[in-house]
Amino acid sequence: MADQPLEGRTALVTGASKNIGRAIALELALAGADVVITGRDPMRLDAAAAEMRSLAPGRRILPVAGDAANPDVLDHLAAEALRELGGIDVLVANAVFAEDQVAPIVDSPPELWDRGMRGFVLGPLRLIRALHPRMAQRGHGSIITILSTAGFTPIPGRGAYGVMKSAMWTMTRYLAMELAPEVRVNALCPGTTSEDGQLREDNGWLIPAVPLGRMGRAAELAQTALFLSSDASSYTTGQVVFCDGGRVSLAGYKAHS
Repeated sequence: MADQPLEGRTALVTGASKNIGRAIALELALAGADVVITGRDPMRLDAAAAEMRSLAPGRRILPVAGDAANPDVLDHLAAEALRELGGIDVLVANAVFAEDQVAPIVDSPPELWDRGMRGFVLGPLRLIRALHPRMAQRGHGSIITILSTAGFTPIPGRGAYGVMKSAMWTMTRYLAMELAPEVRVNALCPGTTSEDGQLREDNGWLIPAVPLGRMGRAAELAQTALFLSSDASSYTTGQVVFCDGGRVSLAGYKAHS
């Protein structure tokens, strides 16, 4: 792969103010892309943009603060991307919603489902509808949805979240079929991940189910996202790439004592 495989291309990353989204946006900028980033916290988003400008000089970094579950925000985001950058070549749908809500499915409140479906399914679809025509005109485009192991392997208390991410995966496959051949659509499924790979107290119970025996690092996800964004994956669409330490494919794994 060339040193800057995304030279001359543009990207939009939602949920880019921290952790996985921030690492992906930085990785795409380092690979040569101009990047639009969005997140709900303006101060955190501005700090992320400043870091990216410092580490990837010469790249245009456009922060647009707002809630990616809000249709008006999404319309503004798409309009800014088209106006400022002339279109988007890579879209990464990473925004996170209600991930801290822990309850059985039957006890999950209706507002959780409403917000989650708007954030994980209807929101990304709204952006894709606005941005894919320009991708198709250019003859290339890559859309990446960010899933969760909860959508493939049940995690206690995360039923609503898992169902929403499963819906996102089904949408990904249909879009891959419908937008081909000009636009590729793939999914990236992280395991339990932090910016520095350090174990968080509330996630320690998951580690015995991970064959690699540790948390993922956001930079590891970002490198996989770069592969899916670039021409290195030009014959890849409709796929999910697991970057989860083996948790899903080796479900039932028990750590050796």
